[in-house]
Amino acid sequence: MNKIPEISLKTGGTLPKLGLGTYMVGGGMKHDPNNDDAKQIKVLQDAINAGFRWVRTAQNYAEGYCHVLVGKAMKDFNRNTLFLSEAINQNFALNQQSMVDEAKKSLERLGTDYFDLYMIGAINPDVSVSEVAKGLMYLLDNKLTRYIGVSNYRLEELKFINEYTGGKIVCDEMHFNLAIREPLVSGVYEYCKQNDILLSAYRPLQFGQ
Repeated sequence: MNKIPEISLKTGGTLPKLGLGTYMVGGGMKHDPNNDDAKQIKVLQDAINAGFRWVRTAQNYAEGYCHVLVGKAMKDFNRNTLFLSEAINQNFALNQQSMVDEAKKSLERLGTDYFDLYMIGAINPDVSVSEVAKGLMYLLDNKLTRYIGVSNYRLEELKFINEYTGGKIVCDEMHFNLAIREPLVSGVYEYCKQNDILLSAYRPLQFGQ
C-alpha cells in the first residue's frame, strides 16, 4: 500500500492529506436498486489498496445504503489502518439525542464501533449551534468518534462551536477550489490557520474545471 502524506491534528493523531469521497456509492441521495454493488465495493477496495486511507461517508448517502457497501469494502482491511469520517445531514441533527441515534445507526450499517472524525453537514437555522456542539461532545466523550468537526460552517458559526467545545473542532470541510474562494475571502481560512483547524476542501477540482 502506498503512503499518502499526513497532517497532524491538534488533539493528537494524523489525517491523510487526500481522502476518498463516497457520494454516489449505492446511488445518489436515493438508494438505486439497480446499483452495481459488487463493482463499487471492488472500486473502494482497489482505492484502499492503492493507498487511500481516509474514507469519507455521510449519513444520508443513498439513504444509508452507502454505509452498507463501504462496510463490506472495509471488512477485509485492518480497521486501525483506516481513517473513517462521517457527516450527518443537518436536518437529522435536531438535538443531542437525534445525533447520537443517527451516529449509532450509521456505525451499525458500517460494521464498526467508532468513527475517526464525525462532522455536522451544515448549519440548520432551526437548531442552535450549542445543541449541535452538545451532540458532538457526547459522541467524543463516549468514544463513538475520535475527533469532531464541522462542514460548511462560516466564520461566526465556526468560532462559536469551536469555543463551545473547548477548542475540540479539528476540521472544517468547505467547498474550496480555484474558482470557489469563500474560505479565503470570508476569513475562515485565517481563523483555521490561527486555531490549528484543518480546512478540508471538497470538490477541489470542481468536476474537472
